[in-house]
Amino acid sequence: GFVHLLNQEGRVVAQDYHIPLQGQRPTTSWAPGEVVEDDYMLQLPADLPPGSYRLEIGLYDANLQGLPRLRTTRGPDSVLIDGFVVER
Repeated sequence: GFVHLLNQEGRVVAQDYHIPLQGQRPTTSWAPGEVVEDDYMLQLPADLPPGSYRLEIGLYDANLQGLPRLRTTRGPDSVLIDGFVVER
């Protein structure tokens, strides 16, 4: 999975990505409707300017080369969450 912090232009300014639960719970073991919690940590650059940012959260398809984003039949391949403010 991945978590990206995006600036106003949509560029990634911080990110974390890894196999769900560090490989201990592959998605093939998930039950429909099950909630699987996983921790991600973003290291913000020291020169990151103050302002509004948003998070982009999603999964990669590990079965394909280049780790393309996992596509769903229900729409977007990631979730965007607005309202993150960096202050100095």
